[in-house]
Amino acid sequence: MRCFISAFLAILICIPAPAFAETDEVEAACSSLARPNIDCSCVANRIDKFAAAGGYDAGGKYLVESYKFLLGAEHDILAAQESRMADVNSYMNYSQAMDDLGGEPDEIAEFEKGCVIAGAPVPTLPTIPSGSFLESAVEVCKVSGSGERNCQCMEPRIRNSMSAREYEAMTRDIADWVGLDIKRPGNAGKPHAAIMGLSEDQYSKLVAAAAAKRSNIIDQVTNVCLATVWADEDPGLSTSARSASGFDPGEAEAAIEKANEGPSVMKTESDELVRARTIIKDGCSAQGQSAAYCTCVAKEFDAKIVPQAGTSSKAFGWALLLYGEGALPAADFMNGMMEMSSSGEMEDVAMLMATGPDVEGMCYGQ
Repeated sequence: MRCFISAFLAILICIPAPAFAETDEVEAACSSLARPNIDCSCVANRIDKFAAAGGYDAGGKYLVESYKFLLGAEHDILAAQESRMADVNSYMNYSQAMDDLGGEPDEIAEFEKGCVIAGAPVPTLPTIPSGSFLESAVEVCKVSGSGERNCQCMEPRIRNSMSAREYEAMTRDIADWVGLDIKRPGNAGKPHAAIMGLSEDQYSKLVAAAAAKRSNIIDQVTNVCLATVWADEDPGLSTSARSASGFDPGEAEAAIEKANEGPSVMKTESDELVRARTIIKDGCSAQGQSAAYCTCVAKEFDAKIVPQAGTSSKAFGWALLLYGEGALPAADFMNGMMEMSSSGEMEDVAMLMATGPDVEGMCYGQ
């Protein structure tokens, strides 16, 4: 029982976030990058399905803003993040729906899964002139741990955010930091400042100025370029295969159907034994048990658990602990657990589970 309570508390604290989408907005953001290998209509449909599975507008807005952020597009992710936390119950229910779909996407590859076009060319990147200082900067970027095409995408954008002298000084400084010698023949042994015709103080000031400008744009540049090149090696899918929007057959539809079921028995029924029987029926089935097994559990609940529990609230607690997580929306399950804990009945229900009839054992093999 202690383990269950600990698991409950962990679940309560560690809920991930959800979302609701707007097809036109998503498709426009996706299309803002020149990527012939990405089906933006597929991406918009994928995000819509994630959103529909939870039906939470504020969470969905966050999903859209998160996607725009990962594209390096204009976004309002902080306001969206604040709004999605305003309704805790909706937030938890959406989180449960996201879990049903494998988790809320938080990387560009997860947002665009199943939407890469088979046989399409990869995005075109800026040409890096041979022998140019920009070519040296790309080598520095690669040594720092990034892939060649990612560096080819990033460095021209970083260069355009500052003066040529600032960019050169900063790149020389980074090259020293990563251990790459970019000094041309004839300059070996010379300080970078001297090579650039600067005093050490002038050189340091250029490096500092460049670093400040780089910090202002690096997140946006990083996101743009990761979004541009992430699918370079993905073989892609046919038009018909992309219609699934990255989900397994029936996966999204099942989650959406679940979201549209309406209020749970916790909101439609006040009788605790009726609640318990409904939770057992739905939760047992959700656990993948056979119809015979679930019928047996329901029968033994009435025959053995209810009499020994002594009160309907304790019998309800037994059903909630064993089957509530699979039967109820996350918020209703959490609220039921908290109510049972605050009423002081948690220990009594735990004792009933520990010393009462082993219903699951009785029904095993059914």
